[in-house]
Amino acid sequence: MGGCVWRSCRSRSGCNRQASGLFVDIANREVCFIAQLAGVAVGAHVLMPPALQGFEALGHKIDVVVADSIPPTTAARIVNFDAKWLQGDAPELGSLETPGQFISASSGSTGTQKFMAASDLVAGGWLRLVRGAMAPDVGNRLITLPFFASFSWPYIAKSIADGFAVMGTAGDTEATLIAARDFAVREFLGTPQILAEIVAAKQNARPGPDLASVYFGGAAAEPALLQRTRATFPDVSVRVVAGMSEVGLMATGIVPAEGAPLGWCGNMVGPLEWRLHGQGGYAAFGQDAGRLALRMPADQRMTGYL
Repeated sequence: MGGCVWRSCRSRSGCNRQASGLFVDIANREVCFIAQLAGVAVGAHVLMPPALQGFEALGHKIDVVVADSIPPTTAARIVNFDAKWLQGDAPELGSLETPGQFISASSGSTGTQKFMAASDLVAGGWLRLVRGAMAPDVGNRLITLPFFASFSWPYIAKSIADGFAVMGTAGDTEATLIAARDFAVREFLGTPQILAEIVAAKQNARPGPDLASVYFGGAAAEPALLQRTRATFPDVSVRVVAGMSEVGLMATGIVPAEGAPLGWCGNMVGPLEWRLHGQGGYAAFGQDAGRLALRMPADQRMTGYL
């Protein structure tokens, strides 16, 4: 996995270092996730999908692409994924001296892609944050957020560490709900739009999972949807999660039975420091509104932008 890629990453000693770039895009999400973790473990900087073309367009280089459907790329080496690898017949890709980093993309407020690096230490910090801030798992779960999102992968790791399995979408909504029922899904993490489809399916007596816990994020949930969710799943715990690509999980909270204001995103998680600037300077909002500044602990902070 040798070769020159980007040089803006800094090692733990503080000096610039060179490392190999790896892009993994395998349709089986569980296998893809495991392969990405393995890449970081052997020292590669692993670019999370689907950002390959945008990454290369900015002049960054990828050494190795492992995929079952090869995308347009300038990578020096392309490896076609084969299911036989799961039987112990995977190719040897080599290793480097130190663990690598995850590289994820954020559109940012400008709409221009920004690429951020997170070391293995940061990944571990995010996992500890998610495990500490969120309720204990109660069963297998359905995640409809992109699995490469900065919040999804520590959440997937949390589930695995706590002894539960994770599934993603399986074709259309009906197929996903049938699979979730057969998979004995008890927890859901996704957007309000997908939650609305699950609730509608249950109300119309269509096959679906028997949920005990709901986490929603990525958009504001209408109060009426939360009321329908509680009516459809009487014993369900409804929680909101909010975060950013740069800081991961930012806030979470149980939605009160009497509801919450539209856009409410819970309470700040424990180790996150925050403060408001410019209160009273926003005419469309109350006097307490301001610009929110956030700071993560060092072990949960992205290494930086490339």
